[in-house]
Amino acid sequence: MRDDRGTLARLAMLVVGAVVVALVAGGATGTLPFADPDPDGETVLDRVEQRYDSAETVAGNATVTVENDTATESRTLSFVTADPNRSRVEYRDDHRYVAGTNGSVAWLYNASSDTVRVREVPGADRSAMPDAANVSDAVDDNTTARTLRTATVDGQEAYVVAVEPTNESRSWNTTLWVDTDDYRVHRLRTTDGTNRTTVAFDDLRFNVTVHDSAFAPPSDADVTVVSRERYTSFDAAQDATDVDLRRPDGYEFASAVVVTRAGRTVTVGRYTGDANVTVAATTDDLPYANVTGTATNRTGNATATNVTVAGANATYVALEDRGAVVWRDDGVTRAVVADLDREELVAVAERVRSTDS
Repeated sequence: MRDDRGTLARLAMLVVGAVVVALVAGGATGTLPFADPDPDGETVLDRVEQRYDSAETVAGNATVTVENDTATESRTLSFVTADPNRSRVEYRDDHRYVAGTNGSVAWLYNASSDTVRVREVPGADRSAMPDAANVSDAVDDNTTARTLRTATVDGQEAYVVAVEPTNESRSWNTTLWVDTDDYRVHRLRTTDGTNRTTVAFDDLRFNVTVHDSAFAPPSDADVTVVSRERYTSFDAAQDATDVDLRRPDGYEFASAVVVTRAGRTVTVGRYTGDANVTVAATTDDLPYANVTGTATNRTGNATATNVTVAGANATYVALEDRGAVVWRDDGVTRAVVADLDREELVAVAERVRSTDS
């Protein structure tokens, strides 16, 4: 048994949006001096780790195909990664999207609108960021590895290695196709019982020279800066905002996030009790805060109706899987969101409005 967090964390990366892509990170040029013809799976993964750990940069393309019983979807992306904590991924369909991080900020660029969203990476998170890759929780578990056979992939001989979790409650399994000559990964396939995700790597180039600007957001785009700070105590969240936070009576504080985007700050607290409840507060408007009468939003997925919350005019919004009650009090817009019916949600909102700051 082994813990493959270090090895597999350099084999896959989860990419922005609905596209999940595994990216190889690290590597060194040349052939490693391993002579035995049929190493076992544990040995193959050890040698993959040695190969990738010694790299400063890697660039290439990855074709990601996700399949299940009813659909198949495929995307091709180009990527470059570098130590420490830097990466860049580019994807094109009808539009062009580029996502990246330089370790201090993470960003997403939309070429069609020439806009880039930038999110600061909190200092506490930077040390936890992997060199240039991230993987799903499933791949981070303790695993066992077996060499099944050799096969030819794009004209190259590769070891086929099966990687499985030691925890029997986990249903995923992963297969790697590892070059028998230099231990680069040609292909990675993960099956979770429903979806099968295959990542095929192409044109891998190791230790290429990459300018620091490749990992920085475009400077000439319309930039929207987003900062996000998470708090695990109510008092710490309150200290981080000028808005008086309210918590529903009878519910326990779980966590809070303070998000600032384009000069607007929203504090979102999460509470547990009879239901999981989210309470948002901001001095700016929230969606549906000024709706009067009954309305339908632009996508047709929500309706808004006037209600009263402890004597204040408010709006109840029926979403597909939850509801929200929004009102404005003393210059502060508040929203209570939960998977509750209208009467129950209004009752929770009344607890929030009646709570002393």
